[in-house]
Amino acid sequence: MSDSPPVPTTPRSLGLVPEDAIFPILDSYLRGASLKSAFQTFYRNSAPAFKDFSIGSEYTLQQMSVHREYCSTLEALLSRRLEEIGSSFGRFEDVFESSLEEGKEGVEGVEEALRRAGDFEEFAGVMKGMYDEFYGVGEGSSEEVKGNEGDQSYHLRILWDIENVPIPRNISGFSFASNLISYCEEMFRGRAGADTLCTAFHCPSKRTFTEADGRGMDRAQVEQVVVQVKREDADRKMVARLRRESRVLPAGRTCFVVVTSDLDFVSSMKGLGEGGYTVGCLHRAEGYEQAKALGGYADWAQHLSVVEGRCGEEEGGEGVGGKKRNVVKTVVKKGRYTGTVQFWGKGGWGFIKVSKGGGKVFCHNLALPPASHHRFLVVGEECEFDVIETEKGPRAENVVGLGGGMLTCQASKNGRQGGGRRRGRGRKK
Repeated sequence: MSDSPPVPTTPRSLGLVPEDAIFPILDSYLRGASLKSAFQTFYRNSAPAFKDFSIGSEYTLQQMSVHREYCSTLEALLSRRLEEIGSSFGRFEDVFESSLEEGKEGVEGVEEALRRAGDFEEFAGVMKGMYDEFYGVGEGSSEEVKGNEGDQSYHLRILWDIENVPIPRNISGFSFASNLISYCEEMFRGRAGADTLCTAFHCPSKRTFTEADGRGMDRAQVEQVVVQVKREDADRKMVARLRRESRVLPAGRTCFVVVTSDLDFVSSMKGLGEGGYTVGCLHRAEGYEQAKALGGYADWAQHLSVVEGRCGEEEGGEGVGGKKRNVVKTVVKKGRYTGTVQFWGKGGWGFIKVSKGGGKVFCHNLALPPASHHRFLVVGEECEFDVIETEKGPRAENVVGLGGGMLTCQASKNGRQGGGRRRGRGRKK
């Protein structure tokens, strides 16, 4: 932070809240239960690395790697919190030093929390305490976590490469995530009562999913591991998590499900299988050879369409602004259909509601026949169309009027949606 650019001396607003309120908000966030809850799974999975830690002892590479991951995740969470209140991490750094010198409210608490997070020995001491708390191992005990005969519970770990296999556009984040988890529990010998954790790995800057989908995954209790820098990409964190959990969890009672179509994870699945773990794979392989490679070292492997099909009976989660988000109640298969236009936007796309069987399909104006000017559909207009399957869900093609007739855009003289003269041009006098 010492390399931050000069800070303006005049008060400035950081967006939704005034500058003076930023640090009290962050101070409260760093002390609050929500941040601790966000790191709960991280603490549990990483604590065994600090089982033998003591002040003055030699640090291990694994311990230092855990500390780096903690710091980068904390920075990502703070960035997200700042964005929620209309600021950014860069702006926070700009005003931090001057606010500290001026003694503004909350800034000392933020500085202390960040100092403690960056101090390796203090962090390691906390992790040592977490290990004792989670695993009940007191000082001088030689009890090992892995293979503990007293632990007869089953463990299911779902690691989701969400950048590679994103949430389908026509399904809500909550519906897809909750059905993904329930399907994996059924495949793991039907153990719905297993110790289950689903983790999605992603980089926020790639905008893999919407804010509404993120809230839906939170509702489904999906842990989200975020990545802020390229060298610490999601794939590396996912592999590191697989290795770390396999050192802690018992082989005979643990199932790992890898949700990805990336062949780079095949070697990790092979290692887990050789270690005696049950391994599953859910993917969107584009061909037989890719599907065969992904399932080669798994006890079971399925295309994600089995999960998407279950989502057809689910209602949507929350949309932007807390409004109900509509999700298809029936998955529309390939074929020729009739339907009614449900929505059409200025961007040249919309949705058509299928007449029989329910459901809706996405439609782009390129699927419409040529018109005199613009191609568009009118809400309430009836039409016929083909449905094709795409990676993001069903899509309408070859759209025409009922009985092969003309659409409104073809019949319109000026070829513009809504007709009338163009805006911004006055009449000739």
